Amino acid sequence: MMIDDSSSGYSILIAEDEEHIALALHAIINKAFDCHIINIAEDGQKAWDYLKDHKYDLIVSDWNMPGLTGQQLLDNVRRSSLNKITPFLMLTARADKNSVIQAVQAGANDYISKPYQKDLLTEKIAGLLDLSQKRTDSVDQLSQDNMKNTDDSTRDIVQNVLNRFKEGKVELPVLPHVYNSVNKVMEKEDYSVDEIVKIIETEPAVSAALITISNASFYQGSSSNKTLDQAITRIGLKAARHYIFMIEGRFLFNTNTKSFMRIMTKLWEHSLATSICAREISRHLKMGDMDVIFSMGLLHDIGKLPLVNLLIELSEKRDDITEEIIYSVFEELHTEIGAIMLTQWHFPEEIIDVVKYHHDLAGAKRRTNELLIVHLANMLVRTIGYSFKPGDNIVPEELESAKLLHIDKLSIDTVISNVTKDIDAIKSQLS
Repeated sequence: MMIDDSSSGYSILIAEDEEHIALALHAIINKAFDCHIINIAEDGQKAWDYLKDHKYDLIVSDWNMPGLTGQQLLDNVRRSSLNKITPFLMLTARADKNSVIQAVQAGANDYISKPYQKDLLTEKIAGLLDLSQKRTDSVDQLSQDNMKNTDDSTRDIVQNVLNRFKEGKVELPVLPHVYNSVNKVMEKEDYSVDEIVKIIETEPAVSAALITISNASFYQGSSSNKTLDQAITRIGLKAARHYIFMIEGRFLFNTNTKSFMRIMTKLWEHSLATSICAREISRHLKMGDMDVIFSMGLLHDIGKLPLVNLLIELSEKRDDITEEIIYSVFEELHTEIGAIMLTQWHFPEEIIDVVKYHHDLAGAKRRTNELLIVHLANMLVRTIGYSFKPGDNIVPEELESAKLLHIDKLSIDTVISNVTKDIDAIKSQLS
């Protein structure tokens, strides 16, 4: 069944095989939001037929359906080019924990159990619709800034990239599924360590890496850990969650394009070095949550990933995509694009601010200790060679972030020495 509303606004697909529920969803959504199109598909296959030809702002899908199940539909969506990053809300009558875990692992942005509360449903839908709008607004602002600030040699390339973002033709990386699943489960008040272990065990490589990391010198123990339970007990659940992102995130920095392999490797090494350095600064100053700051350092340049994919595509069509141009595009766009990605991934505002302002302390509304630490770490790793930019002219203790953190030269030298050792250790554990 197709129901078209004449007013301009959102385009939404409802996939639900029970007609009375589908019509109730339509009524709630149509009343709460300004919709241009609301399509109703009575099974998963018909929903997939709609998705082949039309780009939606939101997909609301039942879990159990004939034709294609909700999970099969989601799998197809996440592999498609047209709706790959479209927000997906999964409805499930099975309120048990396993179905929730399965939905999140499959790539659902959010879920709600039937029978659902009307207010909670509209709240979740509003949050998911807001993702697309924030991305559009941010890209529009970047486009305006580009026309004012970028020099002629890169302006057309930057604008080309921005146009692709605005048209929805950019494939933003999907949040790693084990990390995403663990995150969602840990949002619940009644989660257990057993639930977390079961999720992690679905990826043997992640499990093995966590066990190896738990036996590193940073987590010195009286005996060697051999099981995932032991590893998580030593590391702690919060730290384990951030390490999971690091382990899975390594695969985000891969490419089959030979000319870009070196760039992707350097991106990964810089992000890893910055996260380790940020954690070391936090530990040395006894300031902030070391595990959260580690995660912030790992994420600070995440916006460069979709830019690399776009630049690879452009390089196949034109011969002026030099490394100098690539770095210029990075500098112009990666902080805003990174903020868009983390907004899409529902990261907390304080982490989004670090990603957005780690090169621009003056632009930040709040210069939090976390932002200052990541800014300093980002600069310090240049001095030890983990960056595209050389750090020969950097005087670390003279940096604004160092002064605001009240960290002196001796302390900085100690941090750098420890960071160099930790980078080598972790790189060997992940290789």
